[in-house]
Amino acid sequence: MPEDDRAKLSHSEVSRLGGIAASAKLTPEERRLRAQHAGLMAAATRDTRQYTKAGLAAARIARTERLENRVRDAALARGEELSDKEVKRRVAALRKAHMVRIALKSSRARSKRRQVAVNGEGSQ
Repeated sequence: MPEDDRAKLSHSEVSRLGGIAASAKLTPEERRLRAQHAGLMAAATRDTRQYTKAGLAAARIARTERLENRVRDAALARGEELSDKEVKRRVAALRKAHMVRIALKSSRARSKRRQVAVNGEGSQ
């Protein structure tokens, strides 16, 4: 059943079809399990390799274009004129900065989970 049609179904109809209603209030763990379930159902019903390759390629292109526009707009705001080579260099730096930022967030989340595990759930 296409996702568009699935969105029109009631909660009981979605449950009967093996899905989990998106409107239910879910904990982070339940959201993770819902997403995992959806991914596995997609893998079970279609060849996801085709969608993944095309989707990732399109996402990379769109992300690069957004970053290039961001770099060019920031440079224009400062009155700078950038060559294509300089735009590509700055885009690469932005991409690396983004990866470092999410690595830091991940590290902090792991530290927090370890701290909760050591001290117990109530004290933070």
